[in-house]
Amino acid sequence: MTLNTPTEGRVVVTAYVDPVCPYAWVTSQWLRDVARARPLDLAFRTMSLAILNQDSADPLELTRGYESAWRPVRVAEAIAAARGAEHRHRYLDEYGHRYHDLRQRPRDTVLRDTLAALDAMGLYGAADDPIWDEAVTASHHAALAGVGDDVGTPVVRIGGTGIFGPVLTTVPDTARGAAIFDAVATLIAQPEFTELKRTRATDSDE
Repeated sequence: MTLNTPTEGRVVVTAYVDPVCPYAWVTSQWLRDVARARPLDLAFRTMSLAILNQDSADPLELTRGYESAWRPVRVAEAIAAARGAEHRHRYLDEYGHRYHDLRQRPRDTVLRDTLAALDAMGLYGAADDPIWDEAVTASHHAALAGVGDDVGTPVVRIGGTGIFGPVLTTVPDTARGAAIFDAVATLIAQPEFTELKRTRATDSDE
């Protein structure tokens, strides 16, 4: 469910995610499930691990070729420009399912199979076209606005207020997921709130 304009009585939620981040994937799946239990206008935009991890002294992503984290987010922005924001949502969902749930590898195969499923192979070239970096960077900085630079992905905005996370290790059932959403929404609406954190029970291979 992805809507770009708010509807009266509904909560506007925007999730900024990088499609190769496992925690961003879990958060996105949690929000999709919450949208079945709560009146959300849910939209997805891109953040970039390539930007978060960039280092002029060690430009890792520039040397990773087909494994570069730049490629999936470039295509996400190209699809949104060519077909509309709803297709970016579908792309992120298709890519994430293959990469995180099915654990398909390498990333280029995931990208090709995702585009084939969306009948969008004509946009494959966007993966290596830096013309899309401006759109990726703009979306990334929109995620950080009001949240700060010392965060990662995902960033979730609820009713206009953003927060890093919540970072979840697995998708809770619908009832618990909705309760988590209610708690997070209440907490981040308080101007005094800054941070909660604890050591993760599980770790990721990404």
